[in-house]
Amino acid sequence: MKPAIVVRKNPAEVFYKTYGRGPGQKIMIDTYKVLMAEMYELRLAMPEIDTEVKHARKLGKKLRKAIELRYNALWEQVRIIEKHLDYGMVFTASLNDVNIIDDDTDWKEIEQMTGPFVVRAMASKKFIDHATKSGKDYIFLENGYFGNYKNSTNIKSKKVWHRICINEVQQENILKVPSDRWDDLVKHDMKLEWRGWRKNGSRILVVLPSPKPCEYYGQDVHQWREWVMTELRKYTDREIVVREKSSRPDRVQQTIYQALDDDIFCTVTYQSIAAVESVAYGIPAFTLAPSAAKPVSLQDLSRIETPYYPDEELVRKWCCSLAYGQFSMDEMLNGSAWKIVQDNKDREKINY
Repeated sequence: MKPAIVVRKNPAEVFYKTYGRGPGQKIMIDTYKVLMAEMYELRLAMPEIDTEVKHARKLGKKLRKAIELRYNALWEQVRIIEKHLDYGMVFTASLNDVNIIDDDTDWKEIEQMTGPFVVRAMASKKFIDHATKSGKDYIFLENGYFGNYKNSTNIKSKKVWHRICINEVQQENILKVPSDRWDDLVKHDMKLEWRGWRKNGSRILVVLPSPKPCEYYGQDVHQWREWVMTELRKYTDREIVVREKSSRPDRVQQTIYQALDDDIFCTVTYQSIAAVESVAYGIPAFTLAPSAAKPVSLQDLSRIETPYYPDEELVRKWCCSLAYGQFSMDEMLNGSAWKIVQDNKDREKINY
């Protein structure tokens, strides 16, 4: 069954202006593939700088600077393409045949499609609802769980990882998978290295949800905030710190990890990825809507003073599972993401 990709508008139409009439979508994807492949090679070539040997340090910095300049030049080209790029199309770029659903597609035609539907973000709720009611699969794309802050392979703090879930918006099961993808993430990002549970914090971090998930679940963010504050006050007298949902540039400047380092005892979220980041960072979390952190967190605020500290082995298996549920653009373009997502449907689930 060929997938049906839900797009706001066909990106090919936008790209005709740049590349002329013709197979605009294919040209766009092919151009993107070339740029992304070179950027990937540059990230791998980024040298480790020897701080002990002066000569090596000087050469290492010079080479690193040259690579960064080239990487930044490529990124400017990628940025232009990504303005008009649809992630669902990227995800299915390696497939031979797909359906494209946009605003002009007749709903009767949509109802006849066998799916699965490929959707991005919670704004696609009507298609998710249709798939659920009609017993069809949907594949959901959104920002990834880990690796979207600055690290040795993401020097510009971009959203290089994208989660892909089947029939859910976050991966709630722990799948039995190898550790290779998680180990590779940790190798390039020291923040992901497990250092045990941090139990000495004194403050509670409440991370407010963004409007889109609130709208998706029929929740009002202001009402939710008031309710959470009232509930917490019933069970704790700890100081409560509220983290507003800010713009991406602001979150890059003041990361969730910086917030967690500020004497935090536990994190409370609606369904924010901050809960995932918190637990992996060694700070327990409470989640109040469907969340990938569910297997390793609590959902009952009356237990705020006694958070859940799952054992290290379960946390590691959970991290490995989520690493098999997020993908880079390279993996979407070369088809490996599609293969892994299909394999995930048949993987054994770990009890927790």
